[in-house]
Amino acid sequence: MTISSHSALCRERPIAIVPGRLSGSSSAQPGLRAVVLDVEEQPPTPLHLTEKPTNSPTHRYGPLARSYYLSPQPNPLFPPLPPIATPQQHAIDSHLHTICSTPLNFANLFYDKAFTLIVDSFTRSSAMEEHSPGVDVDALNESSSSAVKVKVSDTGNRLINYSWEWLDWVADDKIWNVLWFSEYNTDWVKNDVRFSADAYIQMALQLAWYKTHRTFMATYKTVLTRMFKRGCTETLRSLTTESRDPTSSNKTKYLLLQRALQKHTKLTREAAIGCGIDRHLLGLRLLLRSFNGESTPLFEDELFDQSQEWKLSTSGLSASRLFKGTGSGAAYDDGYGINYLAAPEMVKFGIESKFSNPATSTASLKAAIVESLYKMKAVFLVHQLEADVVHASL
Repeated sequence: MTISSHSALCRERPIAIVPGRLSGSSSAQPGLRAVVLDVEEQPPTPLHLTEKPTNSPTHRYGPLARSYYLSPQPNPLFPPLPPIATPQQHAIDSHLHTICSTPLNFANLFYDKAFTLIVDSFTRSSAMEEHSPGVDVDALNESSSSAVKVKVSDTGNRLINYSWEWLDWVADDKIWNVLWFSEYNTDWVKNDVRFSADAYIQMALQLAWYKTHRTFMATYKTVLTRMFKRGCTETLRSLTTESRDPTSSNKTKYLLLQRALQKHTKLTREAAIGCGIDRHLLGLRLLLRSFNGESTPLFEDELFDQSQEWKLSTSGLSASRLFKGTGSGAAYDDGYGINYLAAPEMVKFGIESKFSNPATSTASLKAAIVESLYKMKAVFLVHQLEADVVHASL
């Protein structure tokens, strides 16, 4: 595809930080309205950046980095691929595709931002966030704004056209769906099982992977390190010795599942206070002066490399009734990207895999997750029933 115009439009607006105060919609509305008026007067050219200009002088990209970037979507309704179970599933999946990379919209979204708000012509809104240095924005300064034009050279246009072709191929290989599980809620997990909902969901994902692959694989789980001033994330390795213990009797299943949940909760707490291992290992790796011939057997070990092949890449977000779903991409072509929202009334999963790899199937994993959640509840209910029988006989 050839992009005829050589300019894109964005609006730079200063950001005001108001510590300890959440602002209402009235603070943001004037700024967003100004952007809409700019777009109506001069629609921006689709522009997609595939790599951050990290080695370039920051002042050249300052206005773009500080601006909100809004652009229209030519066709916001992208029909999901079959099978479509219900009209509700159709609506959820099509909403998800308004922020996915698809041939209908991937040239219209500016992904290189810590936070991006998207509103399509059907008034459906979506948000994208990346783990990058930034600030918490509580209010927008309404005092001033200015339009910023970005010129794209012929070389830039060629790179954009190349990116378009590459993204077209990537988009065709994605299958991304949302799963709403509401048969029982996280309140039951907290009050009856008496463990964190996150640990419970992670064990269900482990079981679902095993059901579909009959093997175990390293699992990535994001843990926030917010208690540190510049804290971002740490890795929690959800696959543990406790989570893969085989057993047959229900009593043993209950005890092992309990141990696995306890271990996951312990690892989560350790990771949140900086006691994880992966960020420390990353720091050691970056300190190695490979250009001077420095090396260590650990980082060259095949087993160490396999321990970081995150075929199951997962992340949980804070629950919100306003969110219809969430999602993240698979880290490996033969793996899955899973993001979930654990709300009191239901759990919402966003699952992504690749068409080109026969080892994965989003539909099969969705079914396995539902089956795993049912089986796990059955383990706890049978244990409770057995305990009640014993108590009644005393």
